[in-house]
Amino acid sequence: MPTVKVPAGAGLLSILSVVTGFAQISLNVSAQAVLLNSTEARTVKVSASKSDRLAYTVAEKPSWLSVTSSNNYTAPDTLYFQIANSNCGDCTGSVKLLPEGGGEAASIMVRYSPTSGPAQTRLIVSTASVNLSNTQARQVAVSVATGNAVEYTVTKPPEWLAMTSANRFTTPDTLYFQLVSSNCGACTAALTLLPAAGRIGTPLVVTYDVNRGSSYQATASHVTLAWPAAIGQACGTGFVSGCNIGISSTSTAVNTYNAKITRSEDAWILIDNMAGSVTDVPVANGLYLSANPAVVNSMATGAYSGQVVVYNPANQSDLFVIPVSLLVNPGSISISPASGAGSSQTFTLAVPHPGGWHNLSVVNMLIASTLDGQHACYAAYELVTGSLLLLDDQGKDYQAGSNSQCGVRLLSAKGDGNVLTIEVNVSFRAGFAGKKNLYLASRDHDQNNSGWQILGTWEVRPPAVAVPPRKKK
Repeated sequence: MPTVKVPAGAGLLSILSVVTGFAQISLNVSAQAVLLNSTEARTVKVSASKSDRLAYTVAEKPSWLSVTSSNNYTAPDTLYFQIANSNCGDCTGSVKLLPEGGGEAASIMVRYSPTSGPAQTRLIVSTASVNLSNTQARQVAVSVATGNAVEYTVTKPPEWLAMTSANRFTTPDTLYFQLVSSNCGACTAALTLLPAAGRIGTPLVVTYDVNRGSSYQATASHVTLAWPAAIGQACGTGFVSGCNIGISSTSTAVNTYNAKITRSEDAWILIDNMAGSVTDVPVANGLYLSANPAVVNSMATGAYSGQVVVYNPANQSDLFVIPVSLLVNPGSISISPASGAGSSQTFTLAVPHPGGWHNLSVVNMLIASTLDGQHACYAAYELVTGSLLLLDDQGKDYQAGSNSQCGVRLLSAKGDGNVLTIEVNVSFRAGFAGKKNLYLASRDHDQNNSGWQILGTWEVRPPAVAVPPRKKK
């Protein structure tokens, strides 16, 4: 699904978007200004408005600034800003993020202001990012400017990553990173190195992408299946029990594929209606993934993760991994009241998640004649910040409060078990009068989404206008 540009503010708002009305791909950033006051790094999250993945470049970077990426400058990404040379004193500059292939750029202003006080020990790493491939180890040298021996700690790496130290985490040192498991597909570990008794951390990002260098490409980087649910069409359109993925090849010599399930716990996945594996499938046929009724009917309510491996029949190391999620008994979003009329109303939204309400990330409510966020009443509630924001009239940026169609106000948001309940008061503008549909959608932290659902209608009536009493003659 395409996404909607999000403004700078309290965190990055990741949402499901409407399906029409946006012409250009743009980059969204979680902050449009960064203030550096020490050698400590600051982070900015980057996402793309219309694509799950979008490569970009950083332009116009001043020489006193260091900018590193956690995902090889491909959105979704995290950029790390750090002072490289403080000799400039009070420094101000800006960088531009330019989408590959054109589109709307994002700008970030950066300012450095030196602070007084005792100097802080800072760890220096030979590289700020490490890209792993297969099981070959990569190394990073760790030191301090004085060359002294300084003990330090590193945040615990995830299970897919092994980390060892040549000198028991004391500078000068060499850290070794190695892949333990490639089941995560595209993996990112954001680590922080912190000297003993120090407050300034040094960021280090380790990434692994099992699909880098593959001859295959897919139209969906992540597939969500649900049970029970109807059969769908293209993957990514909401809760479906089966859907299609387009497969293509970057090599004219590769025109077929094999696909298989590599783990016994993923037996709930059917590939082209087959259990286990398929062979010699023409690339042009695409790939059909679905839930296996013989397995999922006995699975408990919850969220499950699996994967399908697409590989070259002539070269099994030429592969493409597709993460697949399954939501068993996902439940149904509801809104109350689901119908009525008036110039204002308090709506109660009940949003379930089989793994618990805390797994939800964003809930969206769209009140409009059609599924289009422009010139509509389109609100998004983000669980991380507890914020309710409203899309502007052009369908480009979020803002608090109101637009030309409506005003929204969050009354409450409470989670209980598998359900998040949200109360939102909506007051409509006079120019928005008429019959409108009530659309709802949700997405979780693993990018599983419910798809847009029409759950009711509302007859918007102009607010009553008070008429002053006529004066008696």
